[in-house]
Amino acid sequence: MVVTAQTLPTATASASQAKGVFRMLDLPPELREHIYYLAIESFPVIDTAAVQDKVIIPAITQVSQQLRNEGLAVFYRNRPVEVSFHCDQNVRRAKIWAKSWADHAKDFTTIMFSGKMRATGYEFFHITVEKIKTAPYFKVHARPGVSRTGAVVVEHMQYQIEARLKSFSKRASSQEQAKLTAEQFPVLIEVVERASQFLPPAEPNRT
Repeated sequence: MVVTAQTLPTATASASQAKGVFRMLDLPPELREHIYYLAIESFPVIDTAAVQDKVIIPAITQVSQQLRNEGLAVFYRNRPVEVSFHCDQNVRRAKIWAKSWADHAKDFTTIMFSGKMRATGYEFFHITVEKIKTAPYFKVHARPGVSRTGAVVVEHMQYQIEARLKSFSKRASSQEQAKLTAEQFPVLIEVVERASQFLPPAEPNRT
């Protein structure tokens, strides 16, 4: 008997016949998400200042349509978002990027705001908004400014971001906790804009 490719069973077929077919899509969603996370090699930063987001789509998302949809959701959710305030052009690009979000709420793990504060002679600032994995809320970290004035501005910026995030959470449904919509993300950008003086201070509410 001549052994050919047609008569020689593959290792996958042999294993399937011996132990039954393993179907990943039959697993619970939480376990599938963990598998996607382990199968994806890296989660590169989304730089809103970049002209084009050039990434290699993870291999596991190219198997089927459902694996693509579920896997890409895990891929983009775990990619940190970096918003640059180093120049006016970067701020404009960040706004365009924010408007490109769909109308539904977006889940994410980390957003980083960094740049220069005109209020303190272009002193550098860095603020990170991080989603707590064990609870549906955000935590805001800030690196204090070098000068005393810079530290005060950064502290004010952090306070404003925390206040807006709490306001968003109060109005969100239980399914949308710790997520941002296409309308909310630009609000955070504007908060940082005004605090760093890329925009003039907001007019006081006289009502």
